[in-house]
Amino acid sequence: HMCTMATLPQWYTDAVAIKPTMSTMQLDGRRVAYLRWGQDRGSKRPLVLLHGTFAHAHWWDFTAPMFSDEYEVIAVDLPGCGDSEHAESYSEASFVTSVFAVLDHAGLRWREGSSRPPPYLVGHSFGARVALTAGRSHADEVGGVVALDAVIWKKAPLTRGPAISSNVRYASSPEDLVARFRLRPPQKCANPFLVRHIAERGLLHVPDKGWTYKFDRSWFTKLQPDDRSGLIAECKCRLGWVYGDRSMFYLNTDTTQYVKDELARHHGVIPTALHNAAHHIFLDQPLETVAEVRRILSAWNHGGSPQGGTKL
Repeated sequence: HMCTMATLPQWYTDAVAIKPTMSTMQLDGRRVAYLRWGQDRGSKRPLVLLHGTFAHAHWWDFTAPMFSDEYEVIAVDLPGCGDSEHAESYSEASFVTSVFAVLDHAGLRWREGSSRPPPYLVGHSFGARVALTAGRSHADEVGGVVALDAVIWKKAPLTRGPAISSNVRYASSPEDLVARFRLRPPQKCANPFLVRHIAERGLLHVPDKGWTYKFDRSWFTKLQPDDRSGLIAECKCRLGWVYGDRSMFYLNTDTTQYVKDELARHHGVIPTALHNAAHHIFLDQPLETVAEVRRILSAWNHGGSPQGGTKL
């Protein structure tokens, strides 16, 4: 089912009409790309958006503008994804380094005496792990972390993420790849126009070969293993948590209970479950996701607890 332009909802067309500027910088000799909404010379707080596995910064195109009145919004292409170059190896720590390098390059990194408050980090899926890692290693430079359907296990699984062939296949037209695009983990999405939006913006044309996806197909095999279980306890900044009530990760009651227990014990926070949302919560429930993130950030801005009065 393809949406015609006539059937696209107004909120979506309004949001994507607000175009970001793309910038690139060099980090260790490799290009890192990022998008920015707003070019405020003043003192707005930065809001950094971090995508998940095999995704890219344009996954935020239709939600980022809803924050740009209040924040300087940055969406990073993590190394190996989007328009950032592929690397020989990846780690959560190296992704954190790239996030702060981008903030530096954009003139938004927090330092003592800064006119801007420190950034809020909002991460989805693997991007939430990067945000939590930043809250562990750079807590004094982070105003707070909001995790969207973060994948946290009580014990790290032995498997290394979804298997994907490292052979690059080329298509003769971008439409072939858009049609072939599937969300991982597999799920239906009630908003096919959003899936189409992210698929179209994740493609690369290689002269004499054809069209392919931008992400590094060997991303998972190059990812250095990291102990994933203690991230909630070790995150030393304010923390908000939102997950989908249909997310395959949270349908596992052990995982959900572990996350709830860790959040209560270490942060006094109750996570929010979004109704009728699977893992990709802002594709399933974009406006509800934005409203919930805004509510958490607003509570922080007014000196309240992360969950607006539900601190245990």
